[in-house]
Amino acid sequence: MNEHLQQIILSERTALAKDSIDLFLKKRAGHMGHWEYSEPLFLQDKVQGVSEWDKFLNAHGQKDGAYYTLEDEISLIKLWYQSIYDITQDNTVMLDIGPGVGRGFEEKSFYILSNLYHQKFGLSYAPFDHCENILESSQMFIRKNLSDTIKITPLHQNFMEKPDSMESNKPILMTLFGLTLGNLHGHPSEGEQYTTLVRIFKNLRRMLKKGDKFVVTQDSNQDAESNTLAYCHQEAFAKTILYRIQRDLNVTGNFDADNFSFQAIWNKDSKSVTHNFVALNDMKFSIEGAYITVKKDDVFTFNNSFKHPWEKFSQCAYKAGFKSIAPPYWGEGHRIVGHTFEAI
Repeated sequence: MNEHLQQIILSERTALAKDSIDLFLKKRAGHMGHWEYSEPLFLQDKVQGVSEWDKFLNAHGQKDGAYYTLEDEISLIKLWYQSIYDITQDNTVMLDIGPGVGRGFEEKSFYILSNLYHQKFGLSYAPFDHCENILESSQMFIRKNLSDTIKITPLHQNFMEKPDSMESNKPILMTLFGLTLGNLHGHPSEGEQYTTLVRIFKNLRRMLKKGDKFVVTQDSNQDAESNTLAYCHQEAFAKTILYRIQRDLNVTGNFDADNFSFQAIWNKDSKSVTHNFVALNDMKFSIEGAYITVKKDDVFTFNNSFKHPWEKFSQCAYKAGFKSIAPPYWGEGHRIVGHTFEAI
């Protein structure tokens, strides 16, 4: 194993330990969604994040499925493409934040990339993700299905933290699909979501120079029933986090991933769905030496799906250094909306 890979593994293990301890001690909430995409290391490994996500989408993310966001967003992007083409210059770098996997990549980011590649001169691609496997799979798909000569510059970072700037003298088109800016850290009851959203927009803005473009999708659905149904079948995907804790960390006591259930709860006041682990039994355990006591029915919020009103979303972007350069582009169901921003 090379030194770079060892450093990545150690860094991820340290981050997972801190995130897990903070979750079960209730020091933080809504901060662990990205761990759901964790991958297996051996046969029969229960850590199957990307595979479980694909299974979930196949079961619930098809047309007219309960998980409306995938189909709604794909439809929106294909209708929106001409407007994205119109703001894209030749020699642009497509900086793709969180490319995704499967149809989530192929019919969103790759759809935009492949069309622009054939219609704009000198287009290059920079996928940006916290997960090495997602970066690798996006590159492999592009090489196989589009071009083996297109310039690709993968960036292994987490934009929720402080990412490095691109430092490119070429025009940049930043894309962020997957409704990721709804997955904000913190518990909705704290009422800090808009402060957090501005901070993340600032992280994104610092990667760009004045005049660069940014297109991003957002879910603004406010219907309680459809929001709850969209997420309530994600237990197998969610438990990837718990299985990875068992696999990768020093855990003692009676911690057991199967002693938790998954629950999605709509919160009207904060306009969000919380993704929660609910304890089925009392447990006492330690994670990397931190002692934790869990009571039956304790609730641990590990992820959020905020459904911001589109006006508030746009206002937060402006506070971070973006201006809208086109009206919001609505999808057919009037739930998913596309924003076109420029760095100012």
